[in-house]
Amino acid sequence: MSKLAYRLKSIYLAYMAKPKLPIPPYKHIVQLGDPILRYKAEPVPLSEIGTPEFCQIISLMAKALEIFNIAGLSAPQIGVGKRIMAFQYPRSKDSTYDEKSYKAMEMEEVPLQFWINPELKILDWDKVSHPEGCASLKGLCADVPRYKKVALKGYDERGQEKTLEASGWTARIIQHEMDHLDGDFFVDKMVPKTLKNSGWQLINLKQGRIKLDFGPFNMDT
Repeated sequence: MSKLAYRLKSIYLAYMAKPKLPIPPYKHIVQLGDPILRYKAEPVPLSEIGTPEFCQIISLMAKALEIFNIAGLSAPQIGVGKRIMAFQYPRSKDSTYDEKSYKAMEMEEVPLQFWINPELKILDWDKVSHPEGCASLKGLCADVPRYKKVALKGYDERGQEKTLEASGWTARIIQHEMDHLDGDFFVDKMVPKTLKNSGWQLINLKQGRIKLDFGPFNMDT
């Protein structure tokens, strides 16, 4: 290799070959270990609602919910430490649960909705445990005790105040996403010995010859 070719290669490796670090808000979902997932998210100043930066966050969250087929998402999960969360439950897109499980877990259709600076109030202090997963903790699930009924108040993506009472599965999704805004994970509240790899049966069936991807997800929150 000539001196010129060697120098050009060195310049390329030094400046061109280095991958540029992405800047939040991300188009991907960050995983446990990213420090932002353990910080308490900051309230959104109402004056920021409707700004281009705010609208970009909302747009990317909506796309992530669709692309990764998930039921809920918080802004910290795309690298933004703001108190913004979204959730939905399109029954037609979820083949995980049969009709018996659907009824047992009090599931219902939930349209896509965004909540800005949400505040949670417990309406029924009894708890019930059901399995949960998380898009920021790919491949793991566990039984998590959650309050049966909650109330939520906050703002929508247009800055309008709103409230909601929810029970069953919807209340569970809400509590899961509220945890994310406070830097908590379902593994912090799970029944410890129920933690499992959600693909363990397939791994055995394939005799370990399987690759676990980071998406698309199967209605984990």
